[in-house]
Amino acid sequence: MLDVIRHLPTGEVPEPERAYSLDGKRIPPLDHVPYLWASLTEDSSHPPPADSPVIRVVLDTGFNGTFLISEVAIRTAMGDAFTNRALSEENRDFAADIRTGGIELAAYCLFVWIWPNRPNQREANRDLRPVEIELPSGVPVIRTGQPINKPPLLGLQAINFAGWHLTISGEGKYLTLAAPALIA
Repeated sequence: MLDVIRHLPTGEVPEPERAYSLDGKRIPPLDHVPYLWASLTEDSSHPPPADSPVIRVVLDTGFNGTFLISEVAIRTAMGDAFTNRALSEENRDFAADIRTGGIELAAYCLFVWIWPNRPNQREANRDLRPVEIELPSGVPVIRTGQPINKPPLLGLQAINFAGWHLTISGEGKYLTLAAPALIA
């Protein structure tokens, strides 16, 4: 197993980490909520470069899906050109559409890459390559105008499907997330 996330703090969030903006709105992280950093691509054959945009994602073991993100979060991080291509009808994964709260969410063929953290810190380590978390199907997207307001979520189903290993230490107030070792 390859540690992607090593000793990610899960306790109170220090003040300097509280600044985060989504579409011009300040969204402070919550204490005791594990945040990961992810990038999206339209192709799984090449990991995103170190300077690619990142999206703060909540690791939510209570979320029954794999990955959920809003159009606003994609557009804010990735820009209009990427978002328009990624959320086009040609990129739809109709088999992966889901219903949540009675609302249908369209799914798209996107690839999610998790950036390693610096051990014992919440900060992404951009000196290391991100690791793709293999999802069983497309990524459901909350489109602009839909009455759902959720941050980007990585659910337990994604970790299970990809065969990753999650360890949570309540005593140490950290978590570790490991992926199967990659064979070159």
